[in-house]
Amino acid sequence: MTSQDLMDKLSDDTIARNEFYKEFSKVGETKNKLKCIELLMKHYNCGFDEAREVMDFILDGKPLPNPDLTPQQIAQANAQAQELLNKPKCPTCGSTNIKKMGGIERGASIAAFGLFSKKINKTFKCSNCGYTW
Repeated sequence: MTSQDLMDKLSDDTIARNEFYKEFSKVGETKNKLKCIELLMKHYNCGFDEAREVMDFILDGKPLPNPDLTPQQIAQANAQAQELLNKPKCPTCGSTNIKKMGGIERGASIAAFGLFSKKINKTFKCSNCGYTW
């Protein structure tokens, strides 16, 4: 049994609100991970590692392992996530669809409006909402 199979069975019991769910919930409220693991192993006849992975997910928010992903796929997904986190975002709408304002665009605005130009000291412009910062 995989940790995902165990999680599916636990979800079914949670929906059914059966006796095991009630007992598991009481122990879960105490955050006693070892006791919860023992309950899972006894009720579902699963291994320690699978029960621990499910409890790590429930109590600590750790994702369940996905055996279908290769280490290369995991590394690629992590790299994509890190790239997205490092990408600048619009402070107004959160979009990453932004562009750096060129000197000509800023210069033309300053020439036309002088000190009243809204583009003085601005570097980026959001292509979604038009906000400049």
